[in-house]
Amino acid sequence: MKLPLSAAKRTMAGYGLAMLMVFLGTTVLIGASMQMMAAPLTMAYVGAASQDNLAAKELAYSGMSVVEADLQSKYNTGVAITTAYTYPVTAMSMPQSPDALGGATSTVGSYSGALAYVNGHTALAQVTATVGVGTYTYSKLIMLTQSIYPLDNATGATVAYGLRKLRSAYAGSAIRVRRGSDNTEQDIGFDSAGALDMAALQNFLDGSATFPKPLDTVGSAAAAYSLRKLRTAYTGAAIRVQRVADDALLDIGFDSSGNLDVGSLMNFVGTDTGVIRIWYDQSGNARNAVTPNEWNAPTIVNAGALVTANGRPSATYDGVNDFIGVTFNISNNFSILTVARPTTTHELDARAIAGVTGAAGQKYLIWPHSGRTPDSDAGISLGTNGSAVYEHSSGYMPPLSTAPLTLGANLIINSVVYVSKQPFLYINSQLSDVGLTSPKPNVYAGTYIGGIGAAYGLHSGEISEVIFYPTSLSTADRLVVENNQARYYQLTLSDVGYSLPLDLIGTVPQRAYGLRKLRTAYAGSAIRVRRSSDNVEANIGFDAKNNLNLATLMNFCGTASCFVTTWYDQSTTADNAIMADTSLQPRIVNAGVLDTQKGRPALKFNSSELTYTALLPLDIAMVSGLADSQVRPQIAWGAGSTERIAVSSTQFVYRGATGSIFTNNTALSGTSQASVTVNSGTKAVNSWTNGLPSSSGTLIETTLVNVKNFGNYNGSRYTDYLSEVIMFTGNISTTERLTLESNQISYYNTISDAPNTGFVTKWYDQSGNGYDLSQPTTLQQPVIRIDNTTNRPAVYFDGIRTYLTSANTLSITSSQLTAFAVANLTSTTNIAGRVFGGRNNSTSDHNSNSAAVFMFYYQAINQLGAFRNGAYKSVNSFTLNQTFQGTSIFDGVNNTLRVNGAAGSSVASAGAFNINQIWAGASPHVSTSDYWTGSISEMIVYPSNPSTAQIQSIEQGQREFYGAP
Repeated sequence: MKLPLSAAKRTMAGYGLAMLMVFLGTTVLIGASMQMMAAPLTMAYVGAASQDNLAAKELAYSGMSVVEADLQSKYNTGVAITTAYTYPVTAMSMPQSPDALGGATSTVGSYSGALAYVNGHTALAQVTATVGVGTYTYSKLIMLTQSIYPLDNATGATVAYGLRKLRSAYAGSAIRVRRGSDNTEQDIGFDSAGALDMAALQNFLDGSATFPKPLDTVGSAAAAYSLRKLRTAYTGAAIRVQRVADDALLDIGFDSSGNLDVGSLMNFVGTDTGVIRIWYDQSGNARNAVTPNEWNAPTIVNAGALVTANGRPSATYDGVNDFIGVTFNISNNFSILTVARPTTTHELDARAIAGVTGAAGQKYLIWPHSGRTPDSDAGISLGTNGSAVYEHSSGYMPPLSTAPLTLGANLIINSVVYVSKQPFLYINSQLSDVGLTSPKPNVYAGTYIGGIGAAYGLHSGEISEVIFYPTSLSTADRLVVENNQARYYQLTLSDVGYSLPLDLIGTVPQRAYGLRKLRTAYAGSAIRVRRSSDNVEANIGFDAKNNLNLATLMNFCGTASCFVTTWYDQSTTADNAIMADTSLQPRIVNAGVLDTQKGRPALKFNSSELTYTALLPLDIAMVSGLADSQVRPQIAWGAGSTERIAVSSTQFVYRGATGSIFTNNTALSGTSQASVTVNSGTKAVNSWTNGLPSSSGTLIETTLVNVKNFGNYNGSRYTDYLSEVIMFTGNISTTERLTLESNQISYYNTISDAPNTGFVTKWYDQSGNGYDLSQPTTLQQPVIRIDNTTNRPAVYFDGIRTYLTSANTLSITSSQLTAFAVANLTSTTNIAGRVFGGRNNSTSDHNSNSAAVFMFYYQAINQLGAFRNGAYKSVNSFTLNQTFQGTSIFDGVNNTLRVNGAAGSSVASAGAFNINQIWAGASPHVSTSDYWTGSISEMIVYPSNPSTAQIQSIEQGQREFYGAP
């Protein structure tokens, strides 16, 4: 059975005290210091062997505490831990009498220790204790952690920026964040474990942007469990939590934005461990999931630290005996939608309709009950290597659907839809497998979350949300719920298996332009392009997955640029958007490089325009575009200088003959999906950004006239990207709008730039010197978000314009310098993207010996490097799209770049620095080629070379905390 940490301590303490008092009668053990004091000899003396054996056991446990503390201390300071390290025999003594405290003592026993096994930060320690004739050996697997603050271990840093606490005496915040929806700013500090306070960050970001609740749109759930509010009308709590230290219970509800009330939860649990005893059903059916006792309960607060997944509260299931559930019946046609994170592999078996392969080796996210013979129950097993659907009945436990996929330890959406006893398995909205039809008379949904039978296998990892529907959800309804989950939990959905958007709705659009196929029946091309080298033109269609056929496009364009002459209308109207003037054609390929945003092809409007036939009247327009820094129209519809609608990077505008009638000042930052409706009858105007309401208003114009172009708003031309436009001349239902929005948001990955995006305006210096990094210009501020590969926060730089700088008042004048960083490069487009560097006030960061680029991407050799005095210095290899730890050491003679603990080449680099300013994410001369594309999580600079042990300690701590190899 699982014993929560605090409970384990509580139980052991009670056990140890009872044993010592009853059997020894003469001693009471006090803590890890192992001091002993006499107690009156008033109890019956039990045989010497029994007494000594029990005393030896207690002494071994206490000795292990000493060994563990010593190992952790050595590990923190960089001392190598090996099996050669031993603890010699240590005698234990006690006062001869209560009156002799501090005086005469006598030896009562001894202990010794050794390490049987060491692998990285894991050590198997063995302590043997002897008291009289009794001997006891205690073995324990110790997981060493870099718990000490790195700046306590190696003092003297000039600057230190991190998304965890770096110095115990530091009392400030980690970062200052601007909320994208209303530009409000707030400092974000640390949680009780010293990590970035993700709960505070998420609560702040959600403060002005309440997410749509999935059960408000797709209702009639059979049962619904979550750590956020799923239905507006629900008035109950989310969970009932037990505080392990004293067994106190408290219901935890939601904050004003519908998130879990983390403040109340943490105030209740404190530094203890909290487990979930009841997970309340929000469907309205009162099917609350319960667990029989605290030992089987999933953990939501572990020793004072909130359990999270992608920055949202979650619950950890230990894979041994944790589960929670309730029994209810839905059968044959039902749906189960889950949000969970696996942490280990499970057995993947071949699909079958017979056998019992599911009886072992599984990790049941949803447990399939048995006992309904001849019927069966269906459950889901989830591992880092894929997902499977098993059914269970007497002598029957086969996988009817299986999807072997490399999921890793990432938060995912795992959905199963049963249609007439046949399972359809979806991973992150991808149709991953069409299962076999069950041979059983009836198939019921399993309703126990996390498993139940230890022999079969229980879920190992986090579970954040589970929704059961008593019907086979339509593709549209499933996508609405899944995309709502994706936006809330900051997930990136897969493009494989997406339904085409216009196949999902009944209303026929009047115009439809996209860089993917929008409806199955469409048989034409996506675009017609002109090759700049010879002006030859070609049509470009779609590949087998209905994406733009990039192979054909890139083969045609070669190393030349390609411009779009025609954007084909995929609706039945066939009103193609065209531009004959070569100077106004939007670009799709730039000198042999595909124009993309978020990994998707995009049309680059550079004061460009495409026109089509006028459309009367306009009741709804849907846009999936990619806004940028320009205060220019993202897309515009209009005729002459009278009525038009524009969507820009800063606002929606409807402008009529009497001027600006309707505006919405919600910024479209980065990749954004936008929708606007204009009702010609009521004159009502509404807008949405990334599926969330942006603004509404009423027109005073009596007539809505022509709309007929992209990219030209009364002479102000659009200068950024556009990917998809779907327009209707009649009203469509809210469900249809949500369906199309969800599809566009998922395909174009606009969820990470929703209105609750957090922009970093300041990254506080934890060194104590006050050299904070900052960026006052909103469009140049990087974004704070979760790195899905490590489940840790990171600051993301877009490779185009975002960067941070310190004031130019610091001073590093030594000839030695050591710079540590944790980062992740996600694109190799820029030839010299900077992680960070230091400049002299009168020079740049690279063309003087007084300054240096500590770490950057060297495109010419596809490696990381350092740069100083106009020359490349040490270089080292790295892995694209993987978080790495780097250390750049200037020792006064050479520069050496270490990546993930491995040293690269040493290159001569002598002379004193004269650095006055730190730059992160770009260079001081702000060249396009110097922007960093990816994340940065931590940066520390010393004006010296710490010891080898200190360097290794800082490196290992960074790698462990941020998940680098």
